[in-house]
Amino acid sequence: MNPLERLSLVLAGQRADRIPFIPAIYEHKAALINESPSMVCRDQTLLVRALEEEYKTYHADLLVVGIDVYNVEAEALGAGVKYFTSNGVPSISQRPLEHKGRIDDLKVPNPERDGRMPLMINAGREIMRRVGQDVMVWGAVSGPFSLASNLVRADKLLFMTITEPAFIHALMEFSTKVTITYAKAWMDAGLGIIVFDSFCSPPLISPQTYRQLVLPYQTKVMNFFKQEGIRHRALIIGGDTTEIAEDIAKTGANLILCDYNADLEHYLKVSEQAEIALRGNVDSALVCQGSIAEITHAGDKVVSRGKVHSRFMLGTGVLPYNTPREHVLALKACVQDLIE
Repeated sequence: MNPLERLSLVLAGQRADRIPFIPAIYEHKAALINESPSMVCRDQTLLVRALEEEYKTYHADLLVVGIDVYNVEAEALGAGVKYFTSNGVPSISQRPLEHKGRIDDLKVPNPERDGRMPLMINAGREIMRRVGQDVMVWGAVSGPFSLASNLVRADKLLFMTITEPAFIHALMEFSTKVTITYAKAWMDAGLGIIVFDSFCSPPLISPQTYRQLVLPYQTKVMNFFKQEGIRHRALIIGGDTTEIAEDIAKTGANLILCDYNADLEHYLKVSEQAEIALRGNVDSALVCQGSIAEITHAGDKVVSRGKVHSRFMLGTGVLPYNTPREHVLALKACVQDLIE
């Protein structure tokens, strides 16, 4: 059974040969070809090469096109991104609305020409051509709140939810349009979509703020996917999201995340009741720095708890650049031949 067949079955709640393995590999894919993340994320040829090496090395059950996944849309909107000659991950250095610019001055980017959007999508098309018959390939998209945070600044954004709620809702409407527009371009290219929105994870914002400010817009994105006939609707929110697990399950996403520091038992109940897929994570710091025995123990623990869920998969937090390959493979071994 190849990864495409395996993940398709599990996402549908059907029996596969084993639990899918989906590590979060972004800047680490650059390490696999001995290049810096800043080089790979700006060079289509290098990005395709890194994706191909990622699949060859780990043969994981999902391939995601992205390096610095939260920067692409913001950069296309005029945000400054700091790139490095070292192995550091590119970061936002200047935000277009940081000094109270006007939302009306921003225009929804065109994925065919603005910023690195075309590079990412074209790399996705090429890697899909090479390996798409064996594995699902999904494009990384920033969720509405994370994009809004990169346009203003997260702490300022939260303060303005109290002082200027009308501005914040207008900004969230705008960022939702950007998320949908970029996602549509991935869809048109024949790829799947995975939405990342970890800036809204508690304690960064309160559960109440999530329900009032973020949930309606994530739901709007997922409703768009439903209308477009997208079967696999992944919403990834890292961190301890236990308090908002039920809310995340109501967005319309049918693949959600229980990070390593969230309550897996609670998430298993929520996801089973909602009949949606769940990825349970092992701590990426442990995968990077722990011993093989520690990694295997952590992976076995997550698998033993999650295997009762028909739509469960094993994952990791975002793996650091210098994560040893043998550590990732040791974690993958926790799901090998699990189901007889």
